[in-house]
Amino acid sequence: MTIVTIEDAQANLKELIHQLSPGEELIITENQQTVAKLVSPVSMKPGLRPADEPDQTEPGNAKAFVSKPTPTSWPCEPGTAKDTKHWMAPDFDAPLDDFSEYME
Repeated sequence: MTIVTIEDAQANLKELIHQLSPGEELIITENQQTVAKLVSPVSMKPGLRPADEPDQTEPGNAKAFVSKPTPTSWPCEPGTAKDTKHWMAPDFDAPLDDFSEYME
């Protein structure tokens, strides 16, 4: 993980991005607080520079993404987890042993 100030990032952003290893993070700070985080994708081939890569205009082909600090409010919208796989224990709805005396 590399940490740089926003001034250094503005002056050297291209070089900083090119130096990232796959999966490595670049933290950008302002007044000693994180304002952005760049993460190089794990699938990026070592030694391959953005100029050597295929066109990046298609969705999902981004070399790195910028994420903002974790929000303090709930950002989710209904239905955003509809394609997410969830696991549930096979005995999820089985009665609890602690309540056996109430079940008689």
